[in-house]
Amino acid sequence: ATHLTVGIDVTESMQAGGRMEMVRGALKSLIARLGGGDRLTLVALGGSNPVIVEDGSRAELEQLLSAADWLSAGGSG
Repeated sequence: ATHLTVGIDVTESMQAGGRMEMVRGALKSLIARLGGGDRLTLVALGGSNPVIVEDGSRAELEQLLSAADWLSAGGSG
């Protein structure tokens, strides 16, 4: 089992050039590769709520990604 921690830049600079969409795509790809015992912690860098998900399983993360547009750029760096 692996526990990954991923920091995501959520500052306004991520709105340019489809950067946030690329991050979402990369996260979806990463989550698809997680095994049953793997865990992922997502941390927002530059946002008001630094920990997005703590110790999430694949099923939890897939639900989160599909449920809402929770990852958005808008903070300041």
